[in-house]
Amino acid sequence: MATHWTLGWDARDPRRLATFWPLASNYVPEPGYDDPEGASIVDPTGKGPAIGFLEVAEPKTSKNRMHIDIRVAGEAPGT
Repeated sequence: MATHWTLGWDARDPRRLATFWPLASNYVPEPGYDDPEGASIVDPTGKGPAIGFLEVAEPKTSKNRMHIDIRVAGEAPGT
């Protein structure tokens, strides 16, 4: 059985994040997604998880609880 999952991200400005992350990840805006309080990007190959950005009213008060590490293709550092 296939499992599909979405990485959820709370944000003050979800559309701003959904503009940056496709450039960094080769993802694309999710077709048909039209929630005015959020944004969503997807892996165009269908292999990776969707990333949903949901608008929250409260400002960030501490470190982010979630982040994405991007690894550039090629040899690992120090090899």
